[in-house]
Amino acid sequence: MLCTLSFSKGVSAGTPIVNVAQLKYKINGSDFNSTSNTLVDLVDQIVDFDILCQDTSNVIVENGQTAVALTFQLSNVGNGTDKFTLLPETNATSDFSVSNPRLYIDSNGNGVFDISVDQQVNDVNLSEDVKATLFFVSDMPTATFPSGSLSANGMRITSDLASGLNYGESKNIGSYFVVNGIVSGSDKALCQYEMRSLELVLAKSATLSSDKLFTGTIIHYKIKVSALGVGTINNVVVHDTIPIGTSYVPNSLQLDGTNLSDSTHLTGTTISVPIGDIVQSNSVQPTHFVTFDVKVD
Repeated sequence: MLCTLSFSKGVSAGTPIVNVAQLKYKINGSDFNSTSNTLVDLVDQIVDFDILCQDTSNVIVENGQTAVALTFQLSNVGNGTDKFTLLPETNATSDFSVSNPRLYIDSNGNGVFDISVDQQVNDVNLSEDVKATLFFVSDMPTATFPSGSLSANGMRITSDLASGLNYGESKNIGSYFVVNGIVSGSDKALCQYEMRSLELVLAKSATLSSDKLFTGTIIHYKIKVSALGVGTINNVVVHDTIPIGTSYVPNSLQLDGTNLSDSTHLTGTTISVPIGDIVQSNSVQPTHFVTFDVKVD
């Protein structure tokens, strides 16, 4: 059996191996030839595959997000065609659980999940040395989890031909044998979702210096910067543009009531105000305000 495993994997299953012995000899100076009976052996089928996560880093998700894909590649590295059943797989030690798991095949071969194009599947037929891109797709929980929480999910693969066989065991399927070459533990793969539970929210308001909007009216803009969730957001910068038909009122730009330099934060009609890092917890929820004035031309 060890010889079969090492030999037949590179030769297509069912390939006939034909052997005939030949004999040459002389009697009283005359040459004679003879052949043995013909032996025909059919190559056994070794069932083996690779299932690998294709995401080079954690897939970032948010609370309540739906139809988020993890990407995998299934390769038939055996020596014959097989049907592979696909089953969703999760890690029970994950920080959070996903819902509505389903599996898709990359129908157009571009490696990017598109729910309107890619086909939901439960199994896939692959010839030897053929690969398929697969997607594990699920919905994220609506409950809030700390930023950086992880959830490992993916798929487990079973071979129809090797069903019921342990590694190295074989069964006769007619003209040749099927041998299970799947090493224990190599039948599944996981990728990871990473929860980003903190997001910034911008709310902009305006008040007028007059009842109606006239030439010369001053518009006072106020931008509120707050966060939802728990965690840290780094290098926050607020950008805004002076509206067409207005002119910026010099020295009106402020951050949390403190004047900012026009020469540093105003370039043409673009305003840039660095806020820095926002660290939010259940007890500390900082809010920042960017204000400036413009005058209607």
